[in-house]
Amino acid sequence: MIYKTLLSTLFIFYNCGFFFGHLVWSQALEAETRQALALEIRYMQQNLNRLKAWKAQAQYWDAQLAQVQKRVDSIQHQLDQELDILADLEQEEVYLEKQKRQFLLQNRNQLEGVVFRIQVQAAPRHPADRFAGRFPTFTVFPDGGLRRYLVGHFFDYREAKQWTEWLKQRGATAYVVGFKKIKSCRSFIILPTLPFLPVLKKILIFCV
Repeated sequence: MIYKTLLSTLFIFYNCGFFFGHLVWSQALEAETRQALALEIRYMQQNLNRLKAWKAQAQYWDAQLAQVQKRVDSIQHQLDQELDILADLEQEEVYLEKQKRQFLLQNRNQLEGVVFRIQVQAAPRHPADRFAGRFPTFTVFPDGGLRRYLVGHFFDYREAKQWTEWLKQRGATAYVVGFKKIKSCRSFIILPTLPFLPVLKKILIFCV
């Protein structure tokens, strides 16, 4: 009887030990599993944050590229407008100025080549008769609500550039444009001289 009781007690202790051992092992396994899951979640969160950062960076560069493309389109549009302006330049004209005739006849070789003009940036529209008859080489091109001004005929680009700088120093926006090619048979053309200064000053009044 005592033997049976002892065996029963031992069996109970064995089962309890096995149960508690299994419980401890299960808890340890669960802790390890939770730790592994936490590490995996942390790793996935880091990757997600990286993806979000890359997405934000990609969106930023997409916006930058869109701005660059917009700027390129704007520049292209401006260039197209400038090409249209150059394409719409007036037909070549021969102006007669008697006091220059002898000089031109003596320097006929200068008349073969490109003639340059100075274009003053578009300015608000003014009555055309304000300049009528004052400056033979002064031309007005209507352009919507604006007027574009072409000044002078220059056989030397450097001389045209000097006049352009003179205008810029006084606040006007001006640049040199290539004009028509002059044939040697066209011998009477007005050359820019210092008397043009008062007329250019009048232009500045309307263009600055």
